[in-house]
Amino acid sequence: MARFSGTHKERFSVAAPADIVLAHFADLKAIARNYGPIERADILDDVTLSLLLQEKGMSGVRYQARYTVRYERDADSVRWRTIASENLWSSGEICVIGRDPNPGGSTQLDYTQHIETEIPVPRLLAKLA
Repeated sequence: MARFSGTHKERFSVAAPADIVLAHFADLKAIARNYGPIERADILDDVTLSLLLQEKGMSGVRYQARYTVRYERDADSVRWRTIASENLWSSGEICVIGRDPNPGGSTQLDYTQHIETEIPVPRLLAKLA
């Protein structure tokens, strides 16, 4: 199997108070609803989500990610990490770096996510990828 990895970092602002923004990023129902092409999402407890993504296929290679993620929230951030997986590992954090104290003010955030995945790609194709 070939292993691929990538990291995404972004800084952005949201026109909402920090507590509402962080509650959204820790809401497992919202994560499952907005995740994208999933076949199944199971909330295992208040902080753990099990995901089965829709199968993808290209050039004879079939791939379907299955993994379980645990989320942790504190006053200024939400962190997540894969705790069980067959082929995809994810970790990340969204962290409040600025708060506008005015009513209706915005929240500035730093978002970082790292993903690694193993895909059953033939050796020659993996070298090209």
